[in-house]
Amino acid sequence: GANQVQVTVNGIGERAGNAPLEQILMMLHTFAGEFKHNLKTENLYELCCQVAEFTCRTIPISQPLTGRDVFRHESGIHVHALLKNRSSYEPFPASSLGRSSELNIAVGKHSGSTGLKYILKQKGIDISKHDMNILLEKVRRAAERKKRNLTLEELLELACG
Repeated sequence: GANQVQVTVNGIGERAGNAPLEQILMMLHTFAGEFKHNLKTENLYELCCQVAEFTCRTIPISQPLTGRDVFRHESGIHVHALLKNRSSYEPFPASSLGRSSELNIAVGKHSGSTGLKYILKQKGIDISKHDMNILLEKVRRAAERKKRNLTLEELLELACG
């Protein structure tokens, strides 16, 4: 077996091909339980953000583990499963990387009623099944028209306006 690994942070380094520290560490931490280390995985996200800031490079939104959208879910079936069991689509908690543990739900053309109901309930809004069906159609049409996910404000406007 290997006795060392050469890594980078955010894939930034002198040579191409060195694996990002954050990906190697979380793989070992998650899948190789016998691997003992004293690294604090909950500081990985902060480290990656600092390196990105210092190097004037943004972290791509879909960058494994540290990208903005990695723990973001839109699909109705995914969100429904996540609300029952977070590990159904998240192999480890976002907080283990130092990220927010709050469920991050995107509102868009693939959204389902369970996710929308969850978001609205967080804002103190209760909605009937009939009104939810109408709202869901409005959300999907608006997302299609705008060619992007909706903001929380846009969802609230559709739900209450």
